[in-house]
Amino acid sequence: MGNGPMKPEVDFAGDTITVDAGDAFAITCRGAKGLTWGWKNDQFTAGKRWHTKVQKCPDRSSLACNRLVVNRAVANDTGYFTCFYSQLSSNEELKAKLYVFVRDPKIPFVDNPTHPDVIYVENPQNVVTVPCRVTSPDIRPVLQLHTFPRTFSYAKKEWDPKRGFLVTSPSFEFFSTMLQCAATLNGKTYTSYYIPQRVEKNVWNLTLTATPEKLLIGDTLHLECKAKTKYNGRIPVVWTGPGSSNYYASRVLDQSQPVYKGSSNVTIHNVTLENKGTYTCKVFNTTRGDLTASVAVAVYKKAFLRVYKEEAVLRGLGRTSVAETDLEG
Repeated sequence: MGNGPMKPEVDFAGDTITVDAGDAFAITCRGAKGLTWGWKNDQFTAGKRWHTKVQKCPDRSSLACNRLVVNRAVANDTGYFTCFYSQLSSNEELKAKLYVFVRDPKIPFVDNPTHPDVIYVENPQNVVTVPCRVTSPDIRPVLQLHTFPRTFSYAKKEWDPKRGFLVTSPSFEFFSTMLQCAATLNGKTYTSYYIPQRVEKNVWNLTLTATPEKLLIGDTLHLECKAKTKYNGRIPVVWTGPGSSNYYASRVLDQSQPVYKGSSNVTIHNVTLENKGTYTCKVFNTTRGDLTASVAVAVYKKAFLRVYKEEAVLRGLGRTSVAETDLEG
């Protein structure tokens, strides 16, 4: 790591702990200044049950210790608690993770939605995850079809209490009906339901427009990448271009017609000279291969007026001067 910050460390020897619902637990992370906590995929925010305390580490004052305390743990707290540097949040090598199971005798599944959860499958030949995570590593559910016959074939099936069932190359029956994960606790059976759906990968008519294509410093640039797909289709657009490589894109998918129309939109406010160049939107791994659309954008410091003369005879009036507004780089 050179002179960079040390990798954060948590005060547990393993990568997993189990606590009982209703109990409190605490995790201490040590490292350089700037440590913060994340839970699942979100950054931690203090609440009635959670709080943190940052102080110098008692055994080594040159390090900072960030202590996370969770009061009255609930089953849905089950998941990864991640310690990382707030200014280096994208660096996976500078993260310390601890998976916490919150055991509840009445709640075997972490996520148990009211309606069946949809599993989108892009390639049925790959591993399909059925995310029936459990609140205790001791729970071992059964994965089966909702309708008879209950079984389906596959190349491989693995169980991971932190992720669910990992099924490789499931058979046609897997996609023909709902799936159910069933677990029995204290003589009572609990069930969570899932609907696997194949994702349509046929995408076409990819276009990219910039409005406007010529701007002055301080103007606003709108980029729109559009494409078409079919039922169950997805249009995952990847943006590249000058300036920042992290573009925030809003996405819209119009499903009102048999042919779906999708768009990914990027807006850049207060453009600078760094924003001029070629912008590209890409869609990978479609049935037509990788699709790419590009547009060139020019950014100028100021506008100027270019005047030229045009020969014209208008009812004997002779020459006519024509003025055009242009932009100066």
